[in-house]
Amino acid sequence: MILDVTHLTDEGFKQVMDLYNGPVWASHHNVRKIVPTQRQLTDEQIKLLIERGAVIGGMLDCWAMIIVLLIWCPTHGN
Repeated sequence: MILDVTHLTDEGFKQVMDLYNGPVWASHHNVRKIVPTQRQLTDEQIKLLIERGAVIGGMLDCWAMIIVLLIWCPTHGN
């Protein structure tokens, strides 16, 4: 069985990596530096996945990155 870490919280990700010895993958993600939410991967999480030989799928849909658009939007005071 391959365990998908997509949509896990940081704590859930840590538990999977600590307790599950089988193959893991991240089916669709952004990086947290671009989309700063727990649903996205940190640099450290990406490094751990690479160490485990995981496949990491990117998700480059504009709607999935809307939080960045809101942060940069001048009408929101940021």
